[in-house]
Amino acid sequence: MRVLYFYRDDTVHDRRFMDALGNQPVDVIALRLENRVKIMDSWKPPGNVSLISWSRTEKPFRWSYLSLFMKEMKRLTRDNNPDVIHAGPVDLCGYLAARSGFKPLVAMSWGYDLLVNAEKKFFSRNRIRYTLDRTAILIGDCAAVSDKASRYGFPAERIITFPWGVDLNTFRPGSGEKVRKGLGWADKIILLSTRSMEKLYGCDVLVEAFIDAANRDDRLCLLMLGNGSQKNHLMQKVTSAGKNDRVKFIGSIPETEITQYFQASDIYISASHSDGSSVSLLQAMACGVAPLVSDIPGNREWVIPDHNGWLFEDGNSTALSALMCQTARSPQLRSQYGKTARLIVQKRADWEVNSRKLGDAYKQAMNYQLGLVEKSC
Repeated sequence: MRVLYFYRDDTVHDRRFMDALGNQPVDVIALRLENRVKIMDSWKPPGNVSLISWSRTEKPFRWSYLSLFMKEMKRLTRDNNPDVIHAGPVDLCGYLAARSGFKPLVAMSWGYDLLVNAEKKFFSRNRIRYTLDRTAILIGDCAAVSDKASRYGFPAERIITFPWGVDLNTFRPGSGEKVRKGLGWADKIILLSTRSMEKLYGCDVLVEAFIDAANRDDRLCLLMLGNGSQKNHLMQKVTSAGKNDRVKFIGSIPETEITQYFQASDIYISASHSDGSSVSLLQAMACGVAPLVSDIPGNREWVIPDHNGWLFEDGNSTALSALMCQTARSPQLRSQYGKTARLIVQKRADWEVNSRKLGDAYKQAMNYQLGLVEKSC
């Protein structure tokens, strides 16, 4: 089987998908739409994955150039002759693949396309509807995504849902002692955020809550990984509150090194306003870190209060601050929740197991298309 994997830009998640396809009996042609992201890690694709490019890859995608992109998309599809196109997000790469007229199409939701863009952006909503009407199989990572697709009228029997999951050999419990000592926080209670500092991920809510909690409990410290457009504003906010010694902005960490930061932390925090099955949440749970996250549908599929973590009302910094202080006073619960979280991920989010469903999606897409052809004869 020959698969065209059509993706937006170079991300850790896309690399994980291509690595997973390297273990399956398929030939993969990987086509990247844009070239904006610069990942710190070096990476070499598996032997059965060929990276191809087009003349516009070096530039950001513009809808005003749609006709030029579509002309080249059709040429690349014709020249490489795939059996299936796997494309996402739905309202961008999925839409472009659908516009090319190629069938069968396996569209993959990235969560934010159906859960956020579809709600806030008129044109995204129309592109999603157009794409789903021409999709054989839809891949999603959580029930929230599949429920949203069903509201568009997409048949439930053609949705394959599986969490993107984690490598359980890489993400596992550990002491994190080296990182804690390096931070000078060996005896502190460390809260960890790994989300991009953008409005969608609620890092402003998180920082506001932490400043309040830190005034009430001097053991609390906050470790923020990553970057984003809000980073400078958040740093200024921390400085104005006099908490520079209690908050560290580390920046981007290579995927090969991030495990030690999870292991060094006592509580994983996410104030995201929307999520599917958050990979960073699953990574934290795999490392045995108790999660404290916003009460949104994607998180509720993984975090159950009084069982393996805490939920707070989305956007409510006061509620989050109170729970930060509560978790700081609950070392036994943190330990218990962390162990339970690890077991949940082992059972439901083993990437080695879940990624095998990609092959099932391609086969079902081809069978679906074959059925349509046979009916039309």
